[in-house]
Amino acid sequence: AYGIYVRHVRNISLHNVRLDYEIVEKRPALVFDDVEGLGLTYLSLEEPSGDGPSVVYKNTSNIRSDRDY
Repeated sequence: AYGIYVRHVRNISLHNVRLDYEIVEKRPALVFDDVEGLGLTYLSLEEPSGDGPSVVYKNTSNIRSDRDY
């Protein structure tokens, strides 16, 4: 991730977070791996170049968000 990588965590929330980059970036902004209980609201994420997603979820459950990230 070019921004935040979260692993082996329970009950985390990100609120009002902005992530961007100055040079071309192909990695996702956020990666969540083995997370149970995730809240995402009011995020502003610069899309990675190419076809990759902005957010990657691996073994993540109980996701609450204000929109699809």
